[in-house]
Amino acid sequence: MEALFRYLDGLCLQYPERIVFAVFSFIITEGTWWGLNLALYFVYKYNLFEKYKIQGKKWPNKELMKECLKIGLITHAVVYPFVWYYLYVVMKAMGTTMDSATIPSTFTFVWQTVVFFLINDFFFYWIHRFLHHPRIYKHIHKKHHEFKTTVGIAADYSHPLEGIFSNTFPTIIGPILFGAHLSVFWVYLVLRIWETVDAHSGYNFPFSPWSVFPSIQGGADKHDFHHSHNVGNFGMLHIWDPLMGTDKPYIAWQKKNEQKAKSNTLEDKEITSTPETAKNLSE
Repeated sequence: MEALFRYLDGLCLQYPERIVFAVFSFIITEGTWWGLNLALYFVYKYNLFEKYKIQGKKWPNKELMKECLKIGLITHAVVYPFVWYYLYVVMKAMGTTMDSATIPSTFTFVWQTVVFFLINDFFFYWIHRFLHHPRIYKHIHKKHHEFKTTVGIAADYSHPLEGIFSNTFPTIIGPILFGAHLSVFWVYLVLRIWETVDAHSGYNFPFSPWSVFPSIQGGADKHDFHHSHNVGNFGMLHIWDPLMGTDKPYIAWQKKNEQKAKSNTLEDKEITSTPETAKNLSE
């Protein structure tokens, strides 16, 4: 990290700091976004890890995926460079630095990243829940819910107003308010992009870091339920939904599936344990 920022120090002697900030922020975040989605593309194409797919054989409509990819390419290539260019002014005014001499300690990296996720989750939960209000939903958030079965690129498929207020604002407000060093901001953004792509991947990978801690995030199945049932699980982390009771539909659905699976297992055992069945199987 320090070597990278020493290199940026040199670039800032040749080019405006604002340009260096915008170009490298764009490269790092876009590399993360498209790198993760490219990996998922191969998972989808070759049916890898099929047993971890949440909705089995269900996939989004191909036309919807093409539309999502087209809008995503335009947004990321045309809109985001301007976002980074103008975000520099705001972050600089709030105290953000990007020189190698001011890179914070590991402890600062950790606590600030945790705080940024908590701030993100607070705003995301309440804005997301507001977008589900019957009078609001059909005008804005309904677009994102065209995906009943999600894929990674669906994470930022949304109405422009939702993109600004529900996705971008909760993500960047923490680092802006804290005047975070650019290195911390980048690390946090990489993790945040990873989290949202994982949540929309359609797969509940047990080896994903986001599945390891059920009490923190808990894996993609929670957000997948939100898309397939269009109710509850409004948060990013597993905090506000339990506090506000908006995870109850998910818990009820989960218990129902567990009971169904248990019932099917007992039926299978009963069938294979009868003398006639055992005789037939032996023959």
